[in-house]
Amino acid sequence: MNRKRVTFLMSIFSFTALAGCHPFPHIAIDYSSLGQTRFDKELMTHWQTGAEPLRRDLQEIVDARGVQGAGISVEDLEALGAHCLPGPQGLCQYTGVIRYRLYGLPDSSKDDRATTLVFQINIQRQAGSATVTVETEEVE
Repeated sequence: MNRKRVTFLMSIFSFTALAGCHPFPHIAIDYSSLGQTRFDKELMTHWQTGAEPLRRDLQEIVDARGVQGAGISVEDLEALGAHCLPGPQGLCQYTGVIRYRLYGLPDSSKDDRATTLVFQINIQRQAGSATVTVETEEVE
């Protein structure tokens, strides 16, 4: 074997041995409480962006589904995953929960600790429009 190949193999062996002793940080995400609605799917793909970017994305979805001058219907909001109060104008809500664990952190006090994120999405329907707000709560 030539010297370069031996050096390469030794570096792979060393890397593999170190990786076994000191795991790289990683995350395990639990989406099991979410369903298959559009709001669930948006939450699965955008939960790490924060409340404001998520609100903007959801506002675009709600606005795109609305009819010019009439706004979005209760049926359309419920098809997206919200639960609406009865009446022509009112509040529709969606709650999504995501759990995650971080592993391999340098700070052992934070390693392998479960964190739950609760997303509360409110859609306030008014004549001809709807306003989306997003609140998040982190529970450890």
